[in-house]
Amino acid sequence: MDVGDMEYKWRVLPNATKKTPPIRCNLAGGVHHDHLFLLMGAGAGSGRSNEVWRYSLKHGTWEQLEVNGEVPTARDGHSATYVGNGKFLLFGGQGVPTVNAKANKVGGEGGTAKVKTLLAREVFNDVTEFDCDTLTWAPVFPFGTPPISRRLHTANFVSYGGNGGAAAPRATQSPDRAAGGKAGAQSPFTGFAAAAAPSSSSSSSGASPNRR
Repeated sequence: MDVGDMEYKWRVLPNATKKTPPIRCNLAGGVHHDHLFLLMGAGAGSGRSNEVWRYSLKHGTWEQLEVNGEVPTARDGHSATYVGNGKFLLFGGQGVPTVNAKANKVGGEGGTAKVKTLLAREVFNDVTEFDCDTLTWAPVFPFGTPPISRRLHTANFVSYGGNGGAAAPRATQSPDRAAGGKAGAQSPFTGFAAAAAPSSSSSSSGASPNRR
């Protein structure tokens, strides 16, 4: 069947449970097996979250998951890219805003001026892996120079290689970390070491937020 001949329709999915995720925006997620995963986001009146929710496409049920590992900071505007083997890569986003200390000023002659309270934005460029099968978060430390901190972006995974005999191209294996670092376990995607702690002598990693 030609894709152009297919018919697409919207429909409301059933909800067999009373508990559902709070209304939220700027979240990310995707489908693994028969489940839809929702990762983090900003809720109406509840602020930014680091919750993970799972919806069963088979049974029509929602559940908030109890996750393991190093859970990323609450955020929204991030990307979560499915890279295969039941794993998502979370990148960037904006954390919980803090009050800008320069916002409150005394002004005028002998009086105070009302100054709008500003918020310092906490924007990230860290990378974290989420395993849908073990419900575990693990930090990822990419090699090379990371992109600048950002939010409201997109990220896509492009696979290559395959099974075509001895002459078929293969995925490049990640080298060990530089001298003074620690070799990381090979990830299912290329160019990354999973859960490898950065060297104490190295500069701060992408996990550190930038204030803008």
